[in-house]
Amino acid sequence: MRISRYSFNSMPQMIFLGYCGENDATCIEFEMSTILKNYPNSEVRLYVKNPINDMYVAQTNIENGILKWILKTDDTVFYGNGMIEINILGKAGEVIKSATASTMIESSLSIIEEESI
Repeated sequence: MRISRYSFNSMPQMIFLGYCGENDATCIEFEMSTILKNYPNSEVRLYVKNPINDMYVAQTNIENGILKWILKTDDTVFYGNGMIEINILGKAGEVIKSATASTMIESSLSIIEEESI
């Protein structure tokens, strides 16, 4: 599995998510320990806007201050550019902090081959 780690406090402009159709091949991690210590009762959500502009909340978990997102087929079904946003939510659902990054999923020859069959 390919693992890429980033810091919530200094998100990159672009995050490579993998190739179209991949499943359990990539784990994107975000260092969150400092922010979680400052806001211990907060909720963390990772919003995804995929390359066809559908938006959803990604399935994630937090282990030892690291937010982990293991990409599934549903996350990589479309190739192109998208965006993510991590929100730190307070008790009343208010956004305490947020960070964004653009994303990229590369096309895959096997997906193109399946579409033409």
